[in-house]
Amino acid sequence: MKFLDLVDITKLQKLLDAMHAATGIPSALLDNDATILTASGWQDICQKFHRVFPETEARCRDSDQRISRQLSDGKYVGYKCENGLNDYACPIIIEGKHLASLFVGQFFTEEPNEDFFRDQAQRFGFSEDEYLAALRRVPVIPEERVANIIEFFSQLASTIAHLGYQVLQSKIAMNFKDTLLEAIPNPVFYKDRNGIYLGCNKAFAELLGFSKEKIIGKAASDISPSRFADKYNEMDARVFDNSQVQSYEYKLMDAAGAERSVIFNKAAFTNVDGSVGLVGIILDITARKQIEAKLKESEEHYHLLFNHMINGFVFLQATPMNNEAMYDFIILDVNEEYEGIIGQAKEAVINRKITDIIPSTNNETPEWLLALNKVLNTGEATLLEYYSKQLSKWLRLSIYSPKKGYLAIVVSDITREKRSEEQIQQYAYHDHLTGLPNRRLLDDRLSVAIAQAKRENELIAVIFLDLDNFKPVNDTYGHDAGDELLQQLANRIVSTVRAGDTVSRIGGDEFVVILPKVKTKVEAEQLAVRLLEACRKPFIIRENKVFVSASIGVSIFPDDGMDISELVRTADIAMYHSKRKGRNRICFVHECL
Repeated sequence: MKFLDLVDITKLQKLLDAMHAATGIPSALLDNDATILTASGWQDICQKFHRVFPETEARCRDSDQRISRQLSDGKYVGYKCENGLNDYACPIIIEGKHLASLFVGQFFTEEPNEDFFRDQAQRFGFSEDEYLAALRRVPVIPEERVANIIEFFSQLASTIAHLGYQVLQSKIAMNFKDTLLEAIPNPVFYKDRNGIYLGCNKAFAELLGFSKEKIIGKAASDISPSRFADKYNEMDARVFDNSQVQSYEYKLMDAAGAERSVIFNKAAFTNVDGSVGLVGIILDITARKQIEAKLKESEEHYHLLFNHMINGFVFLQATPMNNEAMYDFIILDVNEEYEGIIGQAKEAVINRKITDIIPSTNNETPEWLLALNKVLNTGEATLLEYYSKQLSKWLRLSIYSPKKGYLAIVVSDITREKRSEEQIQQYAYHDHLTGLPNRRLLDDRLSVAIAQAKRENELIAVIFLDLDNFKPVNDTYGHDAGDELLQQLANRIVSTVRAGDTVSRIGGDEFVVILPKVKTKVEAEQLAVRLLEACRKPFIIRENKVFVSASIGVSIFPDDGMDISELVRTADIAMYHSKRKGRNRICFVHECL
């Protein structure tokens, strides 16, 4: 893991340049090999002398490396470099690894001894007049200001580390998503609101006959004929309009010009930034459609194929029910695959009414029976997906009428496919380690709570909880043990809060709790105290008692913020107040308990 892989060095350079323009304080980012990654506002005495001449440049590098080795977790160190200037260094630590250091300095805290620098000019062959002129341009900053300056840059280093950690987590999540997509055998794609493909798996690219590079960044009209693309766009618009899962049968043309029959399953999703996209899973039913067409052409051919289908097949004859407007259906024949899917022997179902085989669980006419009657009456084939509680399976029924008074049903067990879709949804909105809502779902629920609080003139409390001394647990017992502790802690928090509260893990050992409908600040305080006490209790990790504590920050809507980001940010600030006050405590935005 390299620091350069986790940050945008160009943007950091601009940020530090702006800081120098505003404060006059030079700064630099160095990696652990003492390679200079950014440099802002360096003094001439360093730029034109110390970092130019080999011997003084070596002294600079030796000083940088020596001070980097002295940096501890989250602490800054001040020193006087071998060339005579004061410098300070702050570590940038990501996932427990010291990857880089933020250096500030090239100033004095008192007027320099010019005789020292005259001797240095003579020793290294510098032009004494130019060297002393550069020396006199070095700022002198009183010691009482230095502490404030270094604290600011220390917090800046911490912020850079936090951003780097978020980038790392994002890369891990993206890698997991890509791996999951490739593991799904069905073609999968996702696109933005404008219909531009953002990604797809290998199966989708192979179905179309294009490489991923020729698909991503393109619209449907770029890779499909307009008669297909127009239909796709029309159906996409319906998904965005009603936010419901959509399933429909249509055609698809590959790069070679061959048409394929497919079933599209589409659903909308919302990104963290609020933008909306669409994810789709395709089932290629070309082979099935070809079989169905042949079944219609010849009854003999139908019987030949009947017992060799990869899907279940049922042949039905309509029979009037007591209610003349509805028909029941007698099962005339089923194939072996049907027996495997439904779990009923052929002999047990032949010549029996389908409503006797699959009885209704209530007084309402089941959805599948309505679908059968519709196909019988209209002659139009239909596709139905439904969950059978009796079988604990998802089934897809392709229903058509080969001749008047008769129906044929192709039965597919799509339970595994549905579970894959559910797993995608689970990973999109929940933390994979604890199963708690992630930041995306947290923002969604907090947005709903804020809207309700505004309507009802209610209070909301946001609790930001960060474990103290969690790193030693990983160092002593290993990361697996640390994960186990986080899972136990997640269960404790959930059991401590109220039924309507939301508990979210937003990364590492950080948790955020939303408390809607709190009556007073005291109520939020009482619940925060219970959470603090829950964290103090020992955790049993591999037969060892492990003790940690927590620093808790609390923000209140509307006093501390009116939107999602402000409430979470102020709770985060309050949590850092707790850290600075000695940890293992609770702080509101303006006071600590």
